Amino acid sequence: MLDREIRSEWRAEVLETARDLHEALLKAVERQVTALTLRLERLRSVSDALPHQLFAWLEARMADDLIAAIETRDQMPSPSSLRAAMELLVSASATDMVDPNVLRALQTCPVPCREAFHHWCSERTRWKNR
Repeated sequence: MLDREIRSEWRAEVLETARDLHEALLKAVERQVTALTLRLERLRSVSDALPHQLFAWLEARMADDLIAAIETRDQMPSPSSLRAAMELLVSASATDMVDPNVLRALQTCPVPCREAFHHWCSERTRWKNR
């Protein structure tokens, strides 16, 4: 009975923390989408000052970056289970954004969850460097 209560409290804590992380990630991606949109608009406003081929390449590259950020935002499910919470930790580690709010949310993860995440990151780095 006590074990079940402890697991229930831990589960609730993990899910609450995962929701905070999810919110921080969404806000970070939203800021990235806004910044990329502004960058693309600025490029288009000076298109006449650039050679056509250079402008076309820069515009395509910036549009790809914007589309990737929008897809990242749209494919980020809200954590409703422990598995989804762990998957969110993995996606947070794979993000190319270093956002202070995301990093703070990662630091508030319960210890067993955080240890599993750090272990996964070290394994990922070890395999990446091979």
